[in-house]
Parts: sequence; C-alpha cells; structure tokens
Amino acid sequence: MFGFFGGLWLKGSWYKVLGWNRQYDCFDCQKNNFQVVDESSATMDVDFAMVARRPGKGEVSKVLELHEDITFDKPTYLSISGPKKSQRTAHTQGRMFGLTFWEDW
Repeated sequence: MFGFFGGLWLKGSWYKVLGWNRQYDCFDCQKNNFQVVDESSATMDVDFAMVARRPGKGEVSKVLELHEDITFDKPTYLSISGPKKSQRTAHTQGRMFGLTFWEDW
C-alpha cells in the first residue's frame, strides 16, 4: 500500500512516538496503517494506547483503535475570487470515544 501525500510516499506502517501537545497527544506510541483508495483518498487505521488514571486504582493502559478517511487536497482550488493555493495537504474525518472529529494535515 502506498500513496502520495504532501511530497512523501506513504508505505506500510508509520509510528508516532512523540506528540506535539502534552495535553492532546497523551499516548505512549501510535501506529498508523495507510491504505490507498484512489488518487484522491485513503484510509488510515490507528492503533494506540492511553493511560487511565483513577484515584485508588493506579494506572491502567487501554489499547484503542481508530479509523480515519483521508481526502487529499489539490494544490489549488477555485474560489469565488479565483484560483487559490490550498493551505493544507489533506483532511481527515474519524470517530473517537463516540464523537466525530476533523483534522487538517
């Protein structure tokens, strides 16, 4: 599986070992598996673990899975005022803990 994304070729599994935001990226390690659907879209399955801290019960690591659909943006798009350069490379949609989320890449 491979796909063109932001000037890089995605192939196989990718690992995030350190997040940018300590409050948001609170996982030990995250594995991303990419599957190309066509030239403008892909899917990503994410495996990660989060630590649950409960008073009096200690820490418990919870293994979680997440699925995201990725749509690759074209380098330019047409707006009312004419062609504009895209500010992102792709955008995703997924669900985590019962809530839908969107991310710009």
